[in-house]
Amino acid sequence: PAVVLSFLLCFRTSNCMERYNDGQRTVFEMERCLREVAFEVMTRLRVDTDDESDGESTAPELERKHLRRRYFKHEFRRLVRVLFACAARDLNDSALEETDLDEAEASALHCAMTKVEHAAVLVTHSAFGHAFRVYLACSWLLKLVKGIDEEGHFDGELMEVYRKCENKLADFKIAWLEARQVAYSSMPGSVTHILWLLTTVMCLFMPWEWVTVCQWSTWFPSVLLSVSFYGILQIANSMENPFGFDCDDIPIARVAEHLDEEVCLTMHYAVLDEFGGENLYRSLMGQNMIFLDEAGLPGSEGLGFLVGMTSQGDDPARGPPSRT
Repeated sequence: PAVVLSFLLCFRTSNCMERYNDGQRTVFEMERCLREVAFEVMTRLRVDTDDESDGESTAPELERKHLRRRYFKHEFRRLVRVLFACAARDLNDSALEETDLDEAEASALHCAMTKVEHAAVLVTHSAFGHAFRVYLACSWLLKLVKGIDEEGHFDGELMEVYRKCENKLADFKIAWLEARQVAYSSMPGSVTHILWLLTTVMCLFMPWEWVTVCQWSTWFPSVLLSVSFYGILQIANSMENPFGFDCDDIPIARVAEHLDEEVCLTMHYAVLDEFGGENLYRSLMGQNMIFLDEAGLPGSEGLGFLVGMTSQGDDPARGPPSRT
């Protein structure tokens, strides 16, 4: 009987471990989607508009466009944090059940909202399965990107950045729904209760079988059996729902802080120049870097003098230098 119970506990623990891994994978998939949204938006945001380069706009118009882009960056960072915080709270609230949330635990996932946004978020409560707040935050972020794209503040074709952000946010919602399936589903309580009952019965009756063999040393295998079986059950119960506010749950608040830091880094380095800051972040993302002397890229037509310098003084076998 002890061998059969050991197999049952191993299957239970393996299933809970898979759920924990799925929770980690989906959370970091959510972070990756929002990080790529920030990468697409900030690297395509114009540093200087065409009107500014032509010198046809008046000073008030240039100032308005400059302030518009600065306001967009501030709102974009804020709404990205709001979106991830809403999704994270929806996942963590799955562990509350009937208990109240502590103020310190609630403040770990902080974000800034307007009064209207806060009222809209308070309409639903994720502890009762309402997840409409995540779709609301997604719509706010998409509306912000769509408005700035319609005004022509992005490089490339009109609405191209908006379509890419829409696809990335769709992937974010898919990953969040997968995480939500892990958070709000569990093994039936009757099955878990039977496992606890079998473990208790096994720990009570096995010493009577061992006493004829171990005699005065029966206490040692009895304690070892009890600690092992109850420990495995407790580990499985802790890993079954990887979301929550316990110390052994996924630190989703730290993931939110890391995402906000990544967005800030993208905003800071993307404005260095058209490609220098973008290449720095592309190296972090593991993507191919952009070379200024590639044909068809903006700015490549102004590097003809480098070819002349190479042909005069540099080694021809090395070819024209390129900057990443």
